Amino acid sequence: MRDFGLAERRSLCSAGTKWRKVGTKALRAQERLAILVKGMRSVVPIAVISVALLLSSMRAEIARADAFNYQLLPLGQRALGIGGAFTGIADDPSAAYYNPAGLALVPDSALSASLTLNAFDRRRIERGYRTAIGEKSLRHENQPSLPVFVTLVKKIGRKHEGSRYHAVALSTFTVSQRRLAFEVEQRGMLDGEDHADTFSATREEVTVWNGLSYAYRVSPKLSLGLSAFLSYTKSTYTQEHIAVTLGALDPNDDSYANRRSEWETYRTRTFVRNGVFRLGALYQLDERTRLGIMLQPPSIHLRGVASVRERLLTSNGAVADGGRFFNAQQKDLSARAPWPWEIRIGASREPLTWLTLALDVSLYGANGSSKEPIVAVGKRTPAPDTGAIAGVGDLTAERWHAHMTSNVSLGAEAVINDKIALRAGTFTSLSAAPSVPDVSAAYSAPEVDFLGGTFSVGYVASGFDLSLGLAGLFGFGDGQSFSPDATPEEAYRRTAVRDGMLFIFLSGAKSAVSKLAAAADRELQERLKARAAGED
Repeated sequence: MRDFGLAERRSLCSAGTKWRKVGTKALRAQERLAILVKGMRSVVPIAVISVALLLSSMRAEIARADAFNYQLLPLGQRALGIGGAFTGIADDPSAAYYNPAGLALVPDSALSASLTLNAFDRRRIERGYRTAIGEKSLRHENQPSLPVFVTLVKKIGRKHEGSRYHAVALSTFTVSQRRLAFEVEQRGMLDGEDHADTFSATREEVTVWNGLSYAYRVSPKLSLGLSAFLSYTKSTYTQEHIAVTLGALDPNDDSYANRRSEWETYRTRTFVRNGVFRLGALYQLDERTRLGIMLQPPSIHLRGVASVRERLLTSNGAVADGGRFFNAQQKDLSARAPWPWEIRIGASREPLTWLTLALDVSLYGANGSSKEPIVAVGKRTPAPDTGAIAGVGDLTAERWHAHMTSNVSLGAEAVINDKIALRAGTFTSLSAAPSVPDVSAAYSAPEVDFLGGTFSVGYVASGFDLSLGLAGLFGFGDGQSFSPDATPEEAYRRTAVRDGMLFIFLSGAKSAVSKLAAAADRELQERLKARAAGED
């Protein structure tokens, strides 16, 4: 609770003489507003900044990283600093995601928020683009993004030994967000002619979970909880390919005569809604040891829509009527992007009063199979006038499946002088993608495994926890190179992929939100009584 100082008290009292002139109702309204604003000063900045960033990120309308790496970046406030090893701790609002049972251990109503700036994001696909002109690697460098996490916890019910055993929470998480963009240009002589080729592909994805959680402290040692989320996954894939046989250069406008050319574009969009449920249990083994488990069944498909568009324009000045135009598009197709089942087991231990160690192990189920794959974009029907069927693009999959996989998170927290919190952690994000074939006629998702680490410095005081930190990931594995000139059976070949990301994050939590407002209201009533006694 904020302690109003002597200067503030004098300021309010001295201002009282002027306020009396506008009447008792105006005095009470202005004084109530002043005290509430002062009392909530430490909470409002987190709420306002977090909600504003959340709205801006959702209005950007970009969608989810990929369906094969489930832990690219830990979520939450304290959990982010310790690498996501939070299932066995789960004592702040981010427990709504890791282990909803932990919400019952939050001391009082609380607000927790974090935002993450993607400061560095690069991917390299070795020799990723092949034509008759030559080979070039595909390189990606992304602009910063701001994934957001916000959770508000409210403790309810009667107090037992000074604490309430029930808790509800409202949460929104940017579970994953990434934009991959590749662009390459080639030029060279083939059969005595000057050829130019450009290729670009961009995939944007974001997944947001909005949900409600409930937790109950069954006994001093055991808590149970449930989170129900509505998951939104939106993706956009665009591609452009231009191949030109150049003629003479026109010095007047620096353009080339066009002997033969081909221009092809794709655009595929999907929007999928799923229902996701998470069940949690937390058990206090002894004063220094805590065990937790979180179970997530497979998601429930609610709705999914997709649209595809393909356009192709060709020209050949060497023959009469040598141009062709192809335009095929279709909307309101079905789309799917399910989440597999997940089991997350965690343990935490305090070997010293100022030191906490934590370990999480996660297991994820298979998602589809080679015989029954996930249909990302539903079946298209031929256009009634031309019979054309639009494709989805060369670097995205119409059907996919994921294998069972697992991940590990390990973290530590040291609190110095009960004020400074140093947190560090490491975690894996192993790919669930199938092995990439040597040669293929169809696109396969990259199989990239990540190893990550986090570090943060925080200030803890009076229920307030503010942290600033870094998170980095390095990935390596296999992907595919693509060639528009190869035969269909050899359009894709396996190649190496390297990936790297660096995040800067800011997170904060404030406990006892309701206590601040109640305390401010009590102080208001006391001042009004004292003022009334003075007037008498």
